[in-house]
Amino acid sequence: MDVKNNTIKNLGRESILYFLSLVLPKAINFLLLPLYSNLIDPDEYAIMAYTQKISAFTVIIASLCLNFFYMRYYAQVNDKKKLNGTAFWFMFLMNIAVTLLCFLVLPIVFKSTNSVVKFFPYMLLELIIAFFTTIEFIPIRTMRMSGEVKFYFVRAVFRSLLGNGLGVLFVAGLGMGILGRYLAEAISGGVFATALVIYMIQRSYFRIDKNLLKEGLKFSLPILPSALVEVTTPLITTILIERALSMTELGIYSMGMSLSQVVFLVTGSVSMTFEPELYRKSAQADFPEYARKIKNINMVFVAWFAIGCGLFVREVVLLVLSEKYFSVWPIVQIMMISYCINVLKGFYNQLIIIQGKTKALTVANVINFVVSAAICYFLLPLFGENMLGWLASITSFAMFLVYYTVTDKSNYRTIRVSRDFFVIGIIGVLLYASRITHAAGVWPSIGLKLIIFAAFTIILMLIYGLNPKIIIGEIRNVRKSMSKVI
Repeated sequence: MDVKNNTIKNLGRESILYFLSLVLPKAINFLLLPLYSNLIDPDEYAIMAYTQKISAFTVIIASLCLNFFYMRYYAQVNDKKKLNGTAFWFMFLMNIAVTLLCFLVLPIVFKSTNSVVKFFPYMLLELIIAFFTTIEFIPIRTMRMSGEVKFYFVRAVFRSLLGNGLGVLFVAGLGMGILGRYLAEAISGGVFATALVIYMIQRSYFRIDKNLLKEGLKFSLPILPSALVEVTTPLITTILIERALSMTELGIYSMGMSLSQVVFLVTGSVSMTFEPELYRKSAQADFPEYARKIKNINMVFVAWFAIGCGLFVREVVLLVLSEKYFSVWPIVQIMMISYCINVLKGFYNQLIIIQGKTKALTVANVINFVVSAAICYFLLPLFGENMLGWLASITSFAMFLVYYTVTDKSNYRTIRVSRDFFVIGIIGVLLYASRITHAAGVWPSIGLKLIIFAAFTIILMLIYGLNPKIIIGEIRNVRKSMSKVI
């Protein structure tokens, strides 16, 4: 059996808390989509898409990718306080310097380029949000690596409650539109960034160790070009989508990205549970077998949720979104394929970091940039918004090919991806076939989709050698564990 029973049990209480840390904030966002989609136009969502892509640069530059070094070597450093202090306080100082520089330079850039988005107030607020986000980089990884999952859970849930509570007040109560979303995120980010600074003061020395910093930068700086290219790609893609289509289409695409994130809830909770353990076990003899099992677990979970979300996304959009966003459902449906490919891409990305082949990250992101730009420049004008759904899938596959080619697979001969792509192909065929059912009417269509979903579930179990009785037993165990957690 490929997915062993004892490996599934390792999800346990930590996995449930990671899952709740992801699902509860996203569930709150999902419940508020009807409100926001009626009060905020697609053009306003496009503004947020622009500013978020630009602020991503400040986050990367301020961190200098030290978070990769932190995760990779946390288990190997004996003095955790020295590591925490060096990583956190260095990034804190860099964060201040980069943010102040952006306050000085970006207004000039926005004015000289006649940007469709104004620096004040939107970009200014986004820079403040990015400043608080960067502060959280090391603390949330400290929680994960040290096993303080409850702190991670409390931070994620209450930050979401505060941000969305203020968002409803500003958007619905005060009629501030997208500006209300910016203000809500800035305030909630500031509150929790302050709390996390206090958290790190208790878990770190108030100093930067020069030798440890040099070691960290030696590891992280080769990753920096890759990270910069990675954040450049969505920015250029955003600009090209706006130029090839419109701000309205860009806003609809941004809504689709938000809606499709529901699949990440599942695969993200599982991968977050096992990521620290992957790094700890990387030097052990049984690591290849352990890695194979983790890859299969991720693939099973994301494939099952992807087909479910893809089949019923049209009905969900009809229920929760305003009519002006209805055209988003075919885009989201195709995005489900990209999430499945991302499981494999993320897996080999981790193997590359473990093997120290970080230069491959830059190559992969450059290819991602070229492919994304080519699709947006040449194909979007021809095929319109229908191409947006395929954009993520094609670029994810291109990056996977680089990671897979570069990875030293001599110790990973038991890991096969042909079966995974066979499953992804089945998902694509079934999702396209499900569109035919819409002609039968709403309820007959739902009935037929349920049959497709059940058939795929059986196929998935057969392909990965899953025993339904074991799965049912594990679901019961998870429910018991969840009741104890709650």
